[in-house]
Amino acid sequence: MKRCINTIVATIALSVGSYAVGSSSAKLYIIVPTTVGDNSIVRAIQQYSNITESYVNKWRPFGLWVIGSSLRSGVVDAINNYIKVCKSLKLAHYKFPDEESLRAAFPINWTLGALCMALRNLKEQGMNALALVGQVNGDDVQGLDAVIASYLSIIDHNRNVLKAACTALVQKRAEKQAEAVKLALDEATINEKRSKSWADKFNVLKTINVLMDPSSSAALLGLYYFAAKIGSSNTSNSVKE
Repeated sequence: MKRCINTIVATIALSVGSYAVGSSSAKLYIIVPTTVGDNSIVRAIQQYSNITESYVNKWRPFGLWVIGSSLRSGVVDAINNYIKVCKSLKLAHYKFPDEESLRAAFPINWTLGALCMALRNLKEQGMNALALVGQVNGDDVQGLDAVIASYLSIIDHNRNVLKAACTALVQKRAEKQAEAVKLALDEATINEKRSKSWADKFNVLKTINVLMDPSSSAALLGLYYFAAKIGSSNTSNSVKE
């Protein structure tokens, strides 16, 4: 039993090692999606790094040299966290030769849609990190722009590797969505015609009820209206489905 547990633990460790760098690098992030869907990997990345455009713009009007050292330190940490994510995630530090090798390097729950979104997020965060480096502009970030640029080059390469597959996936989903919208509109049109048909039938019955009531003062006028309505109708109200 103990040997079986050890085997399972070893298998999990090897699986983690397949998409993160080896244990020779200290204190790297273990990026493992805990949700499903296209944003599952992005959410896992954002647990460690989430440099958004709004975060960059937050400091742009003032310049980071004006603000306090603790705030500046937080910005520098954000830059370094992004770099550490790239070091930890093979998707950002290894150039895959083709789509097959890229997808084979990650667990099965790292779906194509999730990989496409992860690469997009890594690119966006990298561009924002470069902007922050330019704003900080100090000795403690010297050379980090070149490091980030090297990761962005790899990310762009891997995006190109998956470009055709990602585009095909988006197109396929758009076609399915368009078909779903068409079916919904067709169903709505059928229901509208059916409702109109039942409304007409109800009005006919209501008219007959009035005509059958001798005490009604509208009987004569109702008879004329009913005869005119029936005489002028050349088509049926039935819905062809």
